[in-house]
Amino acid sequence: MSESNGLIEHCKRELQLLEKSCVGAEAKRMQKLVTKNIMDVVKVFAKQEHSGFSAGYTINLLNRLLRWKPIGELRGDNSEWTEYIEGNFKNKRRSSVFKDKDGTTFDIDGIVFYQNGSSFTSGRSRTKVTFPYDVPEQSIKVYLKDDVECDCELPPFDPLDIPCKHCDKCIFVQ
Repeated sequence: MSESNGLIEHCKRELQLLEKSCVGAEAKRMQKLVTKNIMDVVKVFAKQEHSGFSAGYTINLLNRLLRWKPIGELRGDNSEWTEYIEGNFKNKRRSSVFKDKDGTTFDIDGIVFYQNGSSFTSGRSRTKVTFPYDVPEQSIKVYLKDDVECDCELPPFDPLDIPCKHCDKCIFVQ
């Protein structure tokens, strides 16, 4: 069996196991559709016969692109911005990066809050952006204690596995 056929068989086996774990007819139906779509992509990728290096490189680029992330650093050049309200701009390459009238730039997905089993962003999710800006793989994760509103001023803080320096209600994890 060639390496590309091995990849196809591996993916097929794993996706079939996932299908079997689905509970309910609708979940199984949806997973079968997703399985078919993924297998279409896997077959194209396998046909390209990548080496170990080119496979990893291609997967990393594709992963970023499919998550709407830029491949390289944002430069902050005028060509990267589109005006959405007079004097306020949104970055064309990363839709979560904005520039205010005063030139302040920020990423509205810089911090994601987790509480009571849910995740959310808010006005406090903004992180300052300076250029060149390399969009991180993941947002900073802030775990709030369940059923407690945190009123500390964010940012700045140390995004480490330590209690908040501003209050005793939240924990920060990056």
